[in-house]
Amino acid sequence: ASSEVAQVQGHVLVRVFTEPDEKERIKISRFTNKQNAVKAKDFFALEDYQRRLATTFRALGYYYEIQTGSWDRLPDQKGYQGDARFSYLGWKRRDYRVQAIEAVKCYAAAFLTKIAVCYSNPGELAPGGEQYEVVFTEDMPNDPEPFLLPFLVLKHAEDVLHYGHRGHDFRARGRYFYVAATFRTLLQVFQEANLAGDEKDSLTPGDMYQIREFFTREALGKRLL
Repeated sequence: ASSEVAQVQGHVLVRVFTEPDEKERIKISRFTNKQNAVKAKDFFALEDYQRRLATTFRALGYYYEIQTGSWDRLPDQKGYQGDARFSYLGWKRRDYRVQAIEAVKCYAAAFLTKIAVCYSNPGELAPGGEQYEVVFTEDMPNDPEPFLLPFLVLKHAEDVLHYGHRGHDFRARGRYFYVAATFRTLLQVFQEANLAGDEKDSLTPGDMYQIREFFTREALGKRLL
């Protein structure tokens, strides 16, 4: 077999960008790939913030997949064990892989109530999309939990409450609505406990301390869900 491989000949087309400015290189790469069979969700790997998120996700025991197929190429997938504080949240597959586009959709539903775009055109939430800069503002925290916890709520809705493709009623197309409703209800809980002002109409990543504390208490988390 090795001799056969040695005899294989061919050519590989390579494009090299010599632009010295990194931002310009990223723009060139993104717009070049838009002309090819590259999906918007694969542009996450070009963003500095997304790469930093991948690092902080890893510290919590999750793999933040910013490039399609990168999980399958990992030499040690079992190195990701998740965060035991949230293990009560249902997740049938539980491989601790969090796809970036799915996490961003969950974030947009939970904190921005952008439910429609999650269903109709999620590519708008990917780098280069019209909604990407609405979600990823300049003051975004490096904390992965504003993306992780809504994602885990989605997985719980799928695997325990049968939202998604297994649903035979409103739940079939209600996954992101469920995420939004969960965080809207949590805001009401905080307001009744005087942990959030009555003027707030949605939670924000700035409320992450209270959100984290709530979800680490299994009895409270299960009651909310």
